[in-house]
Amino acid sequence: MSGKPAARLSDPTACPIPGHGVNPIASGSPNVLFDNLSAARQGDSSACGGALVGNVIPNVLINGMPATTLGSIGSHGNVVIGGSGTVLIGTTHNAAAFSAPVALAIGSGAAHASGTSAPNSLAPLTDTLARTWQEEPGDPAPLGLEEEDEEEELEEQTQQGITLRVGFFFDGTGDNASNVALGAQCRANQLGYDAADEQALLDYCPPHQMDPMSSYARERTNIARLHDLYGDDVTRRLADTEQKAELRIYIEGVGTRTDQPDQQFPDMALGAGDTGVIAKVEASAERCSNALKTFFDLNPYKQIASIEIDVFGFSRGAAAARHFVNDLQRGGSSLLAQAMRKFKTPLTGCFAWRFGQDIQVTLVGLFDTVAAIGGLSDGWDVNDDQNGDLKLHLAKDSAKRVIHLVAGDEYRHNFSLNSTQPNFTEIVLPGSHGDIGGNYPLEAEEKLFLTRPFRDEIDNRLPNEESQAWKQASQALQSWLQRGLIDLVHPNGKLFIDWRQVRSTDNPGRRKVIYAQVKLERKVRGEYGRIPLRIMHALAKDTGTPLRPIPNTSELRLPVELTLIADKLMAYAQGKTPLNLEFEEQDLLYAHFLHQAAHWNVYPGESGALSVHFVNRPTRDGQRTIHPNKPDSVTLL
Repeated sequence: MSGKPAARLSDPTACPIPGHGVNPIASGSPNVLFDNLSAARQGDSSACGGALVGNVIPNVLINGMPATTLGSIGSHGNVVIGGSGTVLIGTTHNAAAFSAPVALAIGSGAAHASGTSAPNSLAPLTDTLARTWQEEPGDPAPLGLEEEDEEEELEEQTQQGITLRVGFFFDGTGDNASNVALGAQCRANQLGYDAADEQALLDYCPPHQMDPMSSYARERTNIARLHDLYGDDVTRRLADTEQKAELRIYIEGVGTRTDQPDQQFPDMALGAGDTGVIAKVEASAERCSNALKTFFDLNPYKQIASIEIDVFGFSRGAAAARHFVNDLQRGGSSLLAQAMRKFKTPLTGCFAWRFGQDIQVTLVGLFDTVAAIGGLSDGWDVNDDQNGDLKLHLAKDSAKRVIHLVAGDEYRHNFSLNSTQPNFTEIVLPGSHGDIGGNYPLEAEEKLFLTRPFRDEIDNRLPNEESQAWKQASQALQSWLQRGLIDLVHPNGKLFIDWRQVRSTDNPGRRKVIYAQVKLERKVRGEYGRIPLRIMHALAKDTGTPLRPIPNTSELRLPVELTLIADKLMAYAQGKTPLNLEFEEQDLLYAHFLHQAAHWNVYPGESGALSVHFVNRPTRDGQRTIHPNKPDSVTLL
């Protein structure tokens, strides 16, 4: 069977925001009905306050807006979990999607899909104003008589030039806000849903959405949160006097597609492939043009006179953001220019794609840039500065402002920093890569090997403590006990020697092999990531970025014990004071809020790499590899 059940007014959506739960779709088409319920379209709202924005059907338009279905995503991360039992809508142009000529956008009357309609078709219209329409790829929905009159009137209006401000948000490797929402539905019992809602959600959970190591089991990042706060006029008709509009474009992280299994190799492992870094940049341009088509369908009397770009990115998404900025400097040859020509985006006659004039980058906001590109030429090494066709260098005139928040406690081999210095100042904050990007859960239980396995073979009669492996592990344990990972006053876990014993293969009757490692077991909280969010938000607001205030919700509120620390880090980031945390404040952070990212656990198959088994292993010297912001050897064509 082709297609998905059409979404309608009152169909349920499940929202992952605490306290929202399951809410109905609250608006719909005034004149297109499915099973006597208004058809839901992109931009229609749900009762939790989110608007339907993702997983829509772009080639099926209802009143000029893409149709939505079971599985469509809202701006809160809420997912449509109900739909029509008789009307299926697909994205392919075949008989399964439409078996009868229909019109979905009309000026008056109503389009009805009754309960007797065939499941794979939309019922023919009986309204006298409806005209038959055979859908072909690229065709717009037909207009009713009133809309045709409106179109003629609009043609007589003077085209008005506007300044378009667009925010691009590139998420981190393995981070996908929509997949987080979908995965949350599969853990419905953890979110307080009742048994009936929980079962309804689980019925719509394919295996990849329940994988605990996937993008579906993560948390929304600071990129997704900033995206939610950015202005968006995509579904708003501007007043005649308005000369500015704002759009926001979210690009899911490397290795992920919405409602699809994650791509481990080469995408997540090496940053390449169909969901690699460059592929995400290419997708961003087309996604922006799609949003502009929706915007100009509602605002046909407007034209773009100038474009202002804000671009944010985390991890490999920060690398994508930098490549995107460099691509924009190609002017009329840029990916964005090509996509806008393809979609015939209206531009004023004087708009010529001159970088710094017609189009300018107002802000680049980066959370800990990690390109980590591996390829055949460098032996799949993601630690070095060979990044293939990726262009990371940010020249001094790349943007009006560049903000780079850097993880001061990150030192994993596979997480080398791509610095923005010397051209731009970096703000180094306590924490590891994920602490800065904000993708850790509210509470996590860490069970980590902090050293590589020490090995020794000894006589069976000797106690294990006499082995060199045990002695080496004991020495390492004393060092780790000095790092403040365990709160001695309010214990939150333990550090200890984990060991195992096996028989010697050479002399199993008389000798044994001892393996020993330092292990950490503790609980750690995730709210610290809200501090880098606040810092980026405040610094971006200072540049005029159209961000709404951070709401005082349970998802974003700081716990009391972090408020003073947050104030100090904010003053430091703003250049008002040096970084001056008290010892007690540092102890609190490292014991309870900052994650131990570097470790020697093995995750079979997680990295997808050919030879790397310890994905999160530290560098040899415990110092992070840092690649300077230097001109790239690659030229964009």
